[in-house]
Amino acid sequence: MIMSTEVHSRDLVLSGSVQQCSDSNRDAAWPPPSTSPNAKSSRSWGCCCTTIVTLCSVLLLLIFLISVAALIFWLIVRPIHAPSYSLKDFNLNSFSITPQYSFGVTPRVLLNANFKYTLIANNRNKKIGFKYGDISIETSYAGDVFGRSGIPGFYQGHRNITTLTEDLQVKNYALSLSLASALQADVRSGSIPLQSFATTKVGVKIGGLVSFPVKVHLHCEIRVSLPTNSGPGSAIDKRCKLTR
Repeated sequence: MIMSTEVHSRDLVLSGSVQQCSDSNRDAAWPPPSTSPNAKSSRSWGCCCTTIVTLCSVLLLLIFLISVAALIFWLIVRPIHAPSYSLKDFNLNSFSITPQYSFGVTPRVLLNANFKYTLIANNRNKKIGFKYGDISIETSYAGDVFGRSGIPGFYQGHRNITTLTEDLQVKNYALSLSLASALQADVRSGSIPLQSFATTKVGVKIGGLVSFPVKVHLHCEIRVSLPTNSGPGSAIDKRCKLTR
């Protein structure tokens, strides 16, 4: 009986050892997943590469679309001609210098005159229009501005020549004695040198789009003859310069 018990115990020990060996072999056959730092960095680098490629693709697509839009715009509006301006006529309908004396008061010299401007705006473009703001006009003699007038804003269409006229009425403008003396000397010579300064803002209109307006100045030096019984005075000489 004692020997039988010992043999049975040995068999149990051997079977337990075999079971442990089989478990060890199964664990060796299926190793745990790797969690090394190199694997994580490889996945991060792959994500970064994908993001960079996507951004580059989007940027190249935008550059291509902008280039196509610029080409289409150039084909539509070419060639672009800047609008031109000129002073066609400048008439002096009436003109008088009148001294005014009052007891105990320094004498004054009053200027009364009526001028008429005729301006020309020329747009040679086939598919571009121009939108003008209000045009302000100043008229001066020897740097002294004695009259201001204005022309309402307007739109100028394609291939269009627009004629603008404006009357300037000067009433009882007081001249300094030195300025009046110089003006009277010019009157005796038969003509008067004047300066005209026109200012406006111009925007380019293509279809339904209008650009930001740009300020434009037209400065003219004019020598005008005096009015007579036969008709108004007119410009003997005029020189205009366009500035922005």
